[in-house]
Amino acid sequence: MGMGKDWVETSTTARDLASQADRALGFSLSEIMFEGPDEELTKTSRCQPALYLHGMMGLALIRERLPHLEPVAAAGLSLGEFTAHAAAGSFSFEDGLRLVARRGEFMEEACKTTEGAMAALIGGEESQVVALAAATGDRCRNCASQRLRDSPGDQAERRRCLPLKADAGCPRQARAGTSGRNDPIADHPGDLQLRCT
Repeated sequence: MGMGKDWVETSTTARDLASQADRALGFSLSEIMFEGPDEELTKTSRCQPALYLHGMMGLALIRERLPHLEPVAAAGLSLGEFTAHAAAGSFSFEDGLRLVARRGEFMEEACKTTEGAMAALIGGEESQVVALAAATGDRCRNCASQRLRDSPGDQAERRRCLPLKADAGCPRQARAGTSGRNDPIADHPGDLQLRCT
């Protein structure tokens, strides 16, 4: 909690974006970001637009402080792809926010209908993480500095295997719900429409 609160307290630009987001979504996302509760902020349907808004506030503050900076490219991974598109001008801030909010709703819906979890094991040796995933029946996906595990099992199984992170030499971990599917949005092909100009 407290996500972006310092920016909103000190910057009219950030405050205006937070207000714009609250109006576009029809609820106070900024209040959830600043005050929680944590159970609400960590819902995929809230967390995804919160991360998008936070990224766009950061970009707005950079542009404000470095007005002559002209980026030549924008890139992102997963949710970050939407932030990158908005940063590049592919669509407006509000269009991106609405897309991300719907994406979060679809992903939350998918998580409720399937069993799965994800853990980011940070700082471990790849061979140890791969061995841990194999031992627990998980899939291991590599990113440069983190090793991601998708766990198809039930909640009890996930609670059993996540503490094993220390065995893989990982000093930190983060957990998230996952549907075990790569694209829950595919179930809603007609629900997302965007006009790019």
